[in-house]
Amino acid sequence: MQFVENQVADDTLDLVCLMCPLHLIEPEEKLRYMKKGQVGEPV
Repeated sequence: MQFVENQVADDTLDLVCLMCPLHLIEPEEKLRYMKKGQVGEPV
């Protein structure tokens, strides 16, 4: 696994305390609207 350092995230997503299946649906929705090459960060 390779870690990326000094990269600014274009968007963030908080998945803490989401009930099933929202922890799977919300990231899919975010990824749908992100452009190719953008970086997402879980918080």
